[in-house]
Amino acid sequence: MKARWFWCVAIAQVALLVFMAGEREWVLHTGRTVVVHAEPVDPTDPMRGAYVRLAHRLSEVPKALCSDDLAGWFAERDDVWRYRESLRDRVVYASLRIDDSGAAQLVWLSASRPESGLFVRGRVDLVEADFIRVRYGIEALFMEKRRAQQLEESMAKDKAGVPLELEVAVSPRGIAVVRGHQWAPLGLTFSWVRPPSEEKSSRRPQPTGALVRFKNHSDRPLAIVDRPGGRSLRLMSERRWGFDNDHWVGERTPVPPASPDDVVVLQPGQVREIAVDLTAPEWWVLHKENSNSEAVPTSLSKVDDFTNIWFRFEYVPPTKAEAAGLPHAELIRHGDLRSPRLSTYTD
Repeated sequence: MKARWFWCVAIAQVALLVFMAGEREWVLHTGRTVVVHAEPVDPTDPMRGAYVRLAHRLSEVPKALCSDDLAGWFAERDDVWRYRESLRDRVVYASLRIDDSGAAQLVWLSASRPESGLFVRGRVDLVEADFIRVRYGIEALFMEKRRAQQLEESMAKDKAGVPLELEVAVSPRGIAVVRGHQWAPLGLTFSWVRPPSEEKSSRRPQPTGALVRFKNHSDRPLAIVDRPGGRSLRLMSERRWGFDNDHWVGERTPVPPASPDDVVVLQPGQVREIAVDLTAPEWWVLHKENSNSEAVPTSLSKVDDFTNIWFRFEYVPPTKAEAAGLPHAELIRHGDLRSPRLSTYTD
């Protein structure tokens, strides 16, 4: 009797694996193709072979993009950590839209399956005070070890700041499977600008500015929109733990319209640099000295607590409709673009 039960369980497990593999293969060949921007992270796995782990735009969902049926997940509780741990592996659904560049953008996350529209099904990986991390089964690229190493080296050197465009097949049930990948044509990086350090000081001075760089990595001309004063850029804070703090004062300020003089054509391999003065009030952040204090506009150069906060810049181009009538409109690269993140201790 025990032997029969053992074989029944074994056969059921094998059947389940075959079904899952067959389902993913079916999605791969019949699913709708969408593009998801991703960043390679860490290509190693001794158990499963060489692969490139990916962080992509759909992974971390801010509280503001979570639907009402997830509101209770963020509520303060006496057993908050135990409760959040109980939410791991819960099924959630990410509703998507396609932007002007053809890339998928998150609209909202819900515990209920959408009745219509484009969506992907995922499982909760982590719930924090202000975001939910979700995995969708598209968080890794498996490939031959040498190719994985080349991808990692490209990410750190010649392709720094260039998103990886994942071609993802999506089924009507929201199952997502990676179909292929390629590098995006435009890259964005930045470095901090610091004042000279004092000779006797052991601490590095805080940045007073940033130098943001666009590079055309494609084989054809591309155009960007460089609004005066760096207004094509947004400063984004990414705190990994601790209280929410140091958001840019212009976070909710609309991006101004572009003028013909703002359009810059980049030839293949060409770089455009934009200097951002972080001491100017329009680039200050709302800083709290502690969780009970009031947020006060402060220059980054005056803020001394950066042990658990990182920043990145985001480029916000005009939409296709907004670009109509601008010179070289057909060359303008649409869709937002984000730089790699840096702490103020990192150059």
